[in-house]
Amino acid sequence: MDVTVIDTPQLGDRSYLVHDGEVALVIDAERDIDRVEAAVERADVRVTHVAETHIHNDYVTGGCVHARKHGAACLVNAADDVSFERTPIADGDTVRVGELSVKAVATPGHTHHHLSFAVEHGDEQAVFSGGSVLSGPVGRTDLLGREHMGPANAAGPTEPDLSLPDPLDPEELRSRLEAGEWVVDLRNRVACSSTHLTETISFEYGDGSSFTTFLGWNFPYDRQLTLVGSREDVENSIRDLSRIGIDSPDAALGEDLRQLAPGAAVSSYPRVDWKGMLAERAEDETVLDVRRVDEYEEPHLPGAVDIPLHELLTRMDEVPADRLWVHCGSGYRSGVAASLLERAGRDAVHVDALFYEAEQDGVPLES
Repeated sequence: MDVTVIDTPQLGDRSYLVHDGEVALVIDAERDIDRVEAAVERADVRVTHVAETHIHNDYVTGGCVHARKHGAACLVNAADDVSFERTPIADGDTVRVGELSVKAVATPGHTHHHLSFAVEHGDEQAVFSGGSVLSGPVGRTDLLGREHMGPANAAGPTEPDLSLPDPLDPEELRSRLEAGEWVVDLRNRVACSSTHLTETISFEYGDGSSFTTFLGWNFPYDRQLTLVGSREDVENSIRDLSRIGIDSPDAALGEDLRQLAPGAAVSSYPRVDWKGMLAERAEDETVLDVRRVDEYEEPHLPGAVDIPLHELLTRMDEVPADRLWVHCGSGYRSGVAASLLERAGRDAVHVDALFYEAEQDGVPLES
């Protein structure tokens, strides 16, 4: 048995190609299936089966597309309500994939109808749990429900268009900014705080490890998205966003704001570290903590107001009206929050610092 792992660290997910040297099974293929197809080509094998451990709620699947393109059976739990053609499978069912024996094992919890796949080849055995059973713990269940990707996966996603769109001309970009549309600045958060096109929202691309999660958590999926940044960052963002069902964003290519939108208004907001906050913050000014509630319930700054980043847009009326010193765990989320607050006309200071360094820099904490 040979196993090829196709890792997507941006989402904490993995796809697998499992084969006997000639015939193969693909498990939990993500939507940009060109990576799977490249692995298949390198292994010089034929895929006869594509399996889904569950109806994913954290990314859009490429399994059904891969199965249709290559005439493979698409193994999906018979209990799942889906709109695409599949080969139903249930607990205890076994299929042959070349010399491999593949058995479905019910492992409910991560989702109600979750299956793991136990694969045997002679004395070799492997179990692909799809995140239901991990090393030590079990998979989280809080992503269940009608979030965006579950329904998309049940309907049967299409193959994504990963091509780079024609760049927006300066007048169109300026028009979108003035209309308050979702225009995302992919540059690093230091550059964004210093100078950015007014109305843009800072989602630093970097290595993409935080970008996909936090943009997907905040973006209203019924809106048009426009990306502003380097060609490389835009291309990588398009691929990353397709994995969570955000398709066909528009783009303005480049990092020179004067060329991207000549004459458009520019803005900035202050950026400090912990020591800068201690030196400059007035005692009656609000500290806004945009970490999750479970993070806040551990040590936090005395008197800090907690509004998690993913709730900020819907709870903007709860944000105090005074100057806001915005922090998170690393500086990424607080950079996004500072840009959203500035966009809403608030006076925000981005505290760009690691939370675990707060005490050593003289910031008191309480539980």
